[in-house]
Amino acid sequence: MQDNQESEILNSAALLFHKYGIKKTTMEDIAGGASMGKSTLYYYFKSKDEVYEMVLRGELKEFQQIITCALSDYHSAEQMITMFIKAVFNRITGFPNLLHALLEESASKKAAAITREFEVWQSGRIEELLRHGVSTGEFRNMEESELLINCQAIGIAMFGIRGALIKEKDHKAFENKLDSLIFLLLNGIGQLNK
Repeated sequence: MQDNQESEILNSAALLFHKYGIKKTTMEDIAGGASMGKSTLYYYFKSKDEVYEMVLRGELKEFQQIITCALSDYHSAEQMITMFIKAVFNRITGFPNLLHALLEESASKKAAAITREFEVWQSGRIEELLRHGVSTGEFRNMEESELLINCQAIGIAMFGIRGALIKEKDHKAFENKLDSLIFLLLNGIGQLNK
């Protein structure tokens, strides 16, 4: 559990990393933002990379909790997949450091590892939702290999559209693109009665 000073450091660092980026933010900036001396900051964290890792881990954990909580409001697999994909894209913008790490090639091995954790978590949720849809009969039966390929296809589609999220200034236009992607994905895995 974090104490108040550690929380102040991480909150200050999150704002500074978002505003200036990790390269331009210094430990002195973080200490100043947290209203403490550098020696106090170094008591809690050995390096800026360690602070950045903790900021990313905190954002990832909070993001996962929000998405998991939102999923509990839905029961059909189609609704849950739709909500999951939309929530990932609509909520990620509230976690600017995590979003930046997901979009950029990171020089930090720890940031790259957290990005990988995000991808594994996302893939796991997609797999759970597809398995739920198959078990309830909402989606057609699939061989294990086909189910895993469908999980990968959805993950790749989500990864591919992630960059458009930042570039698209018109939120409605992005929502339309997202709706088109979801429609395509669900009709590709939906129940076939031909």
